[in-house]
Amino acid sequence: MLAAVCDCVDPDIIIVTETKLDNSVYSSEFLSANYNAHRLDRNINGGGVMVAIRNSYTIEEVAIDQVKCEFICIRIAIQKSSPLYVAAYYRPPDETADQLDNFETALEQLQSKLKAKPHY
Repeated sequence: MLAAVCDCVDPDIIIVTETKLDNSVYSSEFLSANYNAHRLDRNINGGGVMVAIRNSYTIEEVAIDQVKCEFICIRIAIQKSSPLYVAAYYRPPDETADQLDNFETALEQLQSKLKAKPHY
């Protein structure tokens, strides 16, 4: 179904939360070969995040260390411009507010990386 939507809409970037995927499901099973998918899976019962970017872009996953939340960040190189950062975050509805603190920690790590290396 996602592949059909992508064929119709033709997006450059796709952000999905609560993917409900685990490592037994390949991105090629639901996504066109025109995209690079970066996923942080949980399980088939819920959770998980994905950022998929059209193959024509130069991308790099930004490593965020030891964060206990479902968060993924991708750096997209833009010609003659600063890079674009795209992130996905998912907070399960039954989680405590501590998850928001973990999300804040992830954003702080990202901000620190950008301050240390502005065009990282």
